[in-house]
Amino acid sequence: ARPRPFPLPFLSLPAEAGPGSSGMWRRALGVLLRGGIGEATALELARGGARVVLATRSAPRGEAAARRIRTETGNPDVRFMHLDLASLRSVRAFASAFLREEPHLHLLINNAGVSAGGTTEDGFSLAFQVNHLGHFLLTELLLERLRSCAPSRVVIVASSAHRAARLRLDALGRPSPGPLGAFRDYCDSKLANVLHARELAARLRGTGGGGRHGQLPHGGAQRGAGRVR
Repeated sequence: ARPRPFPLPFLSLPAEAGPGSSGMWRRALGVLLRGGIGEATALELARGGARVVLATRSAPRGEAAARRIRTETGNPDVRFMHLDLASLRSVRAFASAFLREEPHLHLLINNAGVSAGGTTEDGFSLAFQVNHLGHFLLTELLLERLRSCAPSRVVIVASSAHRAARLRLDALGRPSPGPLGAFRDYCDSKLANVLHARELAARLRGTGGGGRHGQLPHGGAQRGAGRVR
């Protein structure tokens, strides 16, 4: 189903923003797995005139989402790029291709998330790697580009499930044992999202940026990790 537009105050475009304008979010990268919040966010950014890159694992779904957004908004600057967060090799390849093909980046939205069990090719819990480690690595690889395009921002989407997390530092990111292991890994990944956002905000604050907090419509917590000016 087509995602419904909803207010996104933490991503709002300046009044003068539009294609070719000097609005803050001229170039945005959204990392998503499927429709819902990720596609709705990309739709609103494109509607505001931003160039949007959709990064997701499924090429058919990613291409279809980009096509729907271009059709609905009339904005031709919406494209799909392949990214599999369950593979750190894919994350590095994506970052390399993005930096080579896209000279600007003003907004990075780390939105993808899974709750399924399993182990990745890198030996980590599927949920912990897709929800946190992949986003963490991607952000680090793109951070210098974000700095060079300031003002810019990183948005990390977390969840209230972080309250049930119990990070095991001696086995961080490894699959949890037992029948509730996948749920524990999901909760741990959401706490890692929050900690990542806070630490990134603290580090970027020295560059003149600041943290941003809010609530998303699905009830999860959105952490605007930082803004670079």
